[in-house]
Amino acid sequence: MSTRIRVFMFFAIGHMVLVALGMAHIGVLPTTTIPGKALRVYTGVSGADKSYGFFAPGVRHQERAVFLMTDAEGRQWEGDLGFGQSAEANLRLGSTANVLREVDDETAFHFMRSMAAKMFQRHPTAQTIKVQVQAYGIKLPGASNGVPAIDFPTMAEFRSGKQPEWIDLYSLTFQADEAGQTVAVLDNQGMLK
Repeated sequence: MSTRIRVFMFFAIGHMVLVALGMAHIGVLPTTTIPGKALRVYTGVSGADKSYGFFAPGVRHQERAVFLMTDAEGRQWEGDLGFGQSAEANLRLGSTANVLREVDDETAFHFMRSMAAKMFQRHPTAQTIKVQVQAYGIKLPGASNGVPAIDFPTMAEFRSGKQPEWIDLYSLTFQADEAGQTVAVLDNQGMLK
C-alpha cells in the first residue's frame, strides 16, 4: 500500500471516528484549547458533529425567518432571504433561523439585524422591517422565556385532525436611519432581551 493511500485512509478513519463521537455527543478535546477550537471548526464544517437524529423522537421542528416590510404609506409585503446558487447554499439559507436558538441573545440580535440590513438593501422603499422567526409544528403547553414549546403532533393527534402550522416564536422590528444603517429596534417579542 502506498504512502498516499495510507495517509488518505488515516484521515478517512479519523473522520469516521469524529462522526461516531459526534453522534454519541462525546467531545474529544476541550474547546478552550487551540487544538480543541480547530477540531470544533472542522467537525462543524464537515458535519461530523451532528447527531443524525432523522427519526423520532430526535426530529427537530423546522424554523424559518419571515420578513415583513412596511413603506412610508403603510403598505406591507413579505419577503425572504432568497435562494443561493446551489442546493448546499439553499440548505444553509433555509437553516439560518435554526441557528438563532443555539446562540446567545446578543449574537442572535446581531444576526437578525444583519438579515434586516440585507432586506433593506433589496427593498429600498421599506421604512421598517420586522424579522419574524417561526417554527413548524404544534404549540405545546408551557413556554420558556416567552417562547412557545413546539413539537410535532403524535399519530393519534394527527389522525384526529391536529395539523402542524407555522407558529411565531419571536420577532424584532428594525428601522433604517438616514444613512441607510439598520439601527433602531422598534419592538421586541420573544426570547431576545
